Amino acid sequence: MRKNFSSFFYILVLIVIMIVLYGCSQPSVLLNNPPLAPSIPFPLDGATNVNITPTLSWECSDPDGDSLSYDIYFGTDPNKLPVIKDDHPSTSLVLETISGYKELQNETTYYWMVVAKDSKGGVTPSPIWSFTTSKPARLKWKFETYNTITPGPAIASDGTIYIGSNDNNLYAINPDGSLKWKYNLGSPIYSSPSISFDGTIYVVSWYKIYAINPDGTLKWEKDYDIGEPVSPAIGDDGTIYAGGSYDFKAINPDGSIKWVFDDNVSFRGSSPAIGPDGTIYVGSSDTNYFYAINPDGTLKWKFEANYVIKSSPAIGEDGTIYVGSNDDNLYAINPDGTLKWKFETGDDITTSPVIGEDGTIYVGSWDDNLYALNPDGTLKWKFNVSSLIYSSPVIGSDGIIYVSTYYYLYAVNKDGTLLWKFSNFKGVSRSLVESHLSLSTDGTLYASCWDDNLYAIETDSPGLANSPWPKFQKNNRNTGNYNDGQ
Repeated sequence: MRKNFSSFFYILVLIVIMIVLYGCSQPSVLLNNPPLAPSIPFPLDGATNVNITPTLSWECSDPDGDSLSYDIYFGTDPNKLPVIKDDHPSTSLVLETISGYKELQNETTYYWMVVAKDSKGGVTPSPIWSFTTSKPARLKWKFETYNTITPGPAIASDGTIYIGSNDNNLYAINPDGSLKWKYNLGSPIYSSPSISFDGTIYVVSWYKIYAINPDGTLKWEKDYDIGEPVSPAIGDDGTIYAGGSYDFKAINPDGSIKWVFDDNVSFRGSSPAIGPDGTIYVGSSDTNYFYAINPDGTLKWKFEANYVIKSSPAIGEDGTIYVGSNDDNLYAINPDGTLKWKFETGDDITTSPVIGEDGTIYVGSWDDNLYALNPDGTLKWKFNVSSLIYSSPVIGSDGIIYVSTYYYLYAVNKDGTLLWKFSNFKGVSRSLVESHLSLSTDGTLYASCWDDNLYAIETDSPGLANSPWPKFQKNNRNTGNYNDGQ
């Protein structure tokens, strides 16, 4: 009996030892927790008026701290969402980098979801989210002249649009696109008109300066040999400042000469701007100088750039003058003529800079980029338009920046993303010209074109930004006067 018990005991001990040894030889089995569901999407679920080049982003984590990757599904049919990116390592995706999604369609609802995957096979999908893109540009009307339109328009307080054409006519157009009147100047009109406080429209041609009443009758014309002209500026006292190939003139409201500034240079290309103290600022197109002229016609100072200046200046709230040069730089110049800073782009700057409500400076360059610069001269962002920028941008009261190129008219959000682009032109080799844009109080954007038309485009921007200099020559009347709000 004792022998049998001993044998049983030894067998039992052996079994226990084998169980322990077997257990030690097996790997431990740990429970894997799957990732948490992706959440907090951007654009927000159900968002509207989203730009057409969005960056998708979300938040996600894993309870075990495992590394995660993501499959992104995106499309217009929530029941058949294709995978546009798999095994993506981060929680954001720039759609522009995905083939076929460089630009989304305007006014379209898109659906998307994200599947989170951990390194141990755990998988968790997000809900299906959606957003709707912004409205496209809407053509209200177009007004056809009989030749190319190179200058930009001016808009009177009653909404009348004034525009010159190479067919020799100055046109007055009603806000509905119908003709109010036209006046034949006898020669092509290359510069934009300016409108005085009393409604007089001033137009400068190669050999004459015209003052035209709001009803289309001639107030006066003077045979002043200006040469290739620029758009005039209008002072607080009604003085008209006009430059061109030969000199720079100050003209009284009755058409008589007040003074002539002649430094043996050409002022072709740079429309003047008037500072809060009455100083007139203008660039030279055949020297490297930027001039500050006192209201009496004497030289205040001149600033030397590295090449000619065909850009029209803008003036900031603190009196800083911003102007571009064909040396590729945007200059910020103090009111005493000293350099504040300069920012180098990749090519010529011939457009006028504009200033946003927060002090951001926007300027286009021949290097195909629209630049947004902080007030200290550092880069905020740049937006590539794949074409030279000759046209000065305009800023809406909602912060949207509008700029035109040879082929497209762009609406750019203040964060540098694309809202929409417009290309409904006649198919000429060059569409929009080098002139500026204007934006009326009802949100209509006016753009002149090489196809002989003035285009009126409906936007959601209710007028100009309330900033020191939201467009070429400050305001829709093109007075170029810092003290003249609208």
